[in-house]
Amino acid sequence: MLTYKVTKVANYEEFKEIAPNLERAYVTNYPWGCEYRPETFGTLAWDGENIYVYMRTYDKYRRAEAGDNGDVYMDSCMEFFVNPIPGVRDIFINFEVNPRGNLYLAIGPKEIEMRTLLDTTEYNHFGIERRENVQEGEYWDFFAKIPLEFFEKNVPEFKRGEELHLTGNFFKCGDGLPEIHYGTWSNIEPKTPEPFFYRIDCFASLDFMNK
Repeated sequence: MLTYKVTKVANYEEFKEIAPNLERAYVTNYPWGCEYRPETFGTLAWDGENIYVYMRTYDKYRRAEAGDNGDVYMDSCMEFFVNPIPGVRDIFINFEVNPRGNLYLAIGPKEIEMRTLLDTTEYNHFGIERRENVQEGEYWDFFAKIPLEFFEKNVPEFKRGEELHLTGNFFKCGDGLPEIHYGTWSNIEPKTPEPFFYRIDCFASLDFMNK
């Protein structure tokens, strides 16, 4: 299984300083083809109380029409999916962000009709900070802070410890863009006939170490 080793940091400010220099999870798999493949990557860190997420894409499009819990996947969209309790239940939380910093947030199994939307304003919108390389127009990115107490509240089986071993995936998509694309970090195989990211069985290992 693909594995990402998650760095321990002191706090959110330290993470924001070093995030682009951490181990990168590059979105390089396009199971459903797609000629347009903007360079995209994610990085992770944690401090024992929060999980920190950074994602960057060199997408030339800047569509950002959806509001919180709207059709964010139609915009230039980057996504982080995580299962806080692998081996216990096949559920995941999906964090989907557009260039305005708006967030789609849901929890549940892979069956879409069984998933539940969550309050995006809780925990101060997860501290999302969106940036854009306006001068060169090359990329947009975002930082986010996910408190472990958020998992504890929404996933009763979740238990924090000095180390965490979760599973997850990073994605890039844009269903409403002139060049539609569906990219993944951990590959989805065998692929479904239609693009479908909700494949918990294809998540990679996320190892949150204490050093």
